[in-house]
Amino acid sequence: MFDLDGVITSRDTMADLCGGLLRRRPSRLFLAVGLLVRRRFANSEQAVQRCDAALVALALRGMTLDDYESAAERTVRRFVSEPDLLRPSLIEALQRSVVGGPVVVATASEVTLARRLLEELGVGDVEVIGSELAVTPRGLRFRRHNVGERKLASLLDRRLPLGEATFYTDSTSDLPVATACGHTVYVGGDQRAFTHFVKASWWAGD
Repeated sequence: MFDLDGVITSRDTMADLCGGLLRRRPSRLFLAVGLLVRRRFANSEQAVQRCDAALVALALRGMTLDDYESAAERTVRRFVSEPDLLRPSLIEALQRSVVGGPVVVATASEVTLARRLLEELGVGDVEVIGSELAVTPRGLRFRRHNVGERKLASLLDRRLPLGEATFYTDSTSDLPVATACGHTVYVGGDQRAFTHFVKASWWAGD
């Protein structure tokens, strides 16, 4: 099982999409900066997640699903055309895992965006469990933000054998999932963060 952002990619896909949309709408940048400041000084993972969801809602305000899908396609094209945005050794690890058996990509990124990127990387047949959008009168926002405890819940809902899984992640927000998995491969670069993971090894592929 693999996370997406920071594992298969070197940058957050949803943040990249939303950042591009906000830069096209300077009138929203002031609100975005305020949310980013709150995020920077958030005192809990839950507070960070609330800020992230608010930033997504701000970026997607007034958009239809067709608008969003066009933005997602632009983001995918950007990621596959710029090698620095991908992590080749981990893409290869994902491809090898697909040959060996069922693979799940569990991500906080939006599911359509994640699936399209994986299709472009040649691994479109993996199961993707990600965040989902809802259509509201003001535009799009997260219906389900697949992060932290909610990511674990979405995996448990599918009755996946987590105790037998090897989980690749770079983020302590995935600690609930990592704790439930048989083994974790930490692919980040933060020694302090690594100490929070049990049953874990450090990725040595890059």
